[in-house]
Amino acid sequence: MLAIPKGQFLFIGACEALAQVLLMAGAAHLPGALLPLLMQTSLFWQVAFSALLLGTRPTLNQLAGVALVSAGVALASLPPPAAAGAAAAPALVRPENFKHVALCVISFAFPSLSVILKEGIFREARRKLGRDLEVLVVNAFGSTAQAVFVLALLPLITAIRGLPLESLPQVLLEGGRVLAGQPAQVGGAVLPGAPLFPAAYVLANVAFNITALSLVRSTGAVTASLALACLVPLSVLAFALPLPLLQQAALGPNFWAGCGLLMGGLACYNWKKGAASSGK
Repeated sequence: MLAIPKGQFLFIGACEALAQVLLMAGAAHLPGALLPLLMQTSLFWQVAFSALLLGTRPTLNQLAGVALVSAGVALASLPPPAAAGAAAAPALVRPENFKHVALCVISFAFPSLSVILKEGIFREARRKLGRDLEVLVVNAFGSTAQAVFVLALLPLITAIRGLPLESLPQVLLEGGRVLAGQPAQVGGAVLPGAPLFPAAYVLANVAFNITALSLVRSTGAVTASLALACLVPLSVLAFALPLPLLQQAALGPNFWAGCGLLMGGLACYNWKKGAASSGK
């Protein structure tokens, strides 16, 4: 680990923190059904950054696989036609929303760049040290740098939310009280499931990050993103189940068609990779 420049982790943390700020500013003005579609632009960002920074050259079948996965996830994530109705359609065509769409697309470039840089760190460690770098070490350094930059960007976040800077300590204190399960001082609202649900979210997020980094280390950033894209239809499926704190939704045929398209994209991408490997 001493042979890896620590400045890379600072840059990674800055990218991930900036992505959160930009996404917060853009997503607040867009319908939720549009966000999973926009999120898949990260696949294209990663293919581009991988080619520029790591020198990889995706084949035509691999590019087709990325496109199919993006289309499948977008289709599976959209609500049924009856529920999509007039609420989502106008939001997609209103000119004032175009800048927020562009902001979200740009925001996904920064975590995509950070993932490619992490893949480069794993490759460099393998070359210099002759072995794989520990995933927990990379996750700890990256998360620490991200937390530092998120704290540094708190004044900007409060400005985006329309809050005065002097109210920031009170907002953080009030948020901590609610997450701990205590009633809010204003209104007396209580977060259901706190502090169990917030703690479960943190643990699940850490486990997900470690799993994703392990996949990046073993297969590469683009392949890992394609595999993790399968989680998006699963998350949509969760909204169809009678789970607490989630509004149950009906799934239409577009969900199942999108899942089939997504799996076809994964097969297309990995089939070409396997064929190329066996031919060497």
